Amino acid sequence: ISVSYSGGTATVASAAQENNTYAVTITDTATITHGLSTRDLIIQLYDSVTYETVYADVDRVSTSQATVTFATTPSNSIRVLVQKIG
Repeated sequence: ISVSYSGGTATVASAAQENNTYAVTITDTATITHGLSTRDLIIQLYDSVTYETVYADVDRVSTSQATVTFATTPSNSIRVLVQKIG
């Protein structure tokens, strides 16, 4: 953890926090490589046009990859958000 001060404002940064998330945009079923070294993840998806939550089958195939599978190809691009837990 590091703390820096500028103009009376303190900023706290943690290298661990900086490497706990991953985001990517996909257009159809895909395997994503997040590189977070764990299967303990929260994976959320949303439509990049309507911003509505999208549901799909998500498999954590390894500690660095996940597969997102749609029943039908989405109309719009899908934003995939990955967060490491723990």
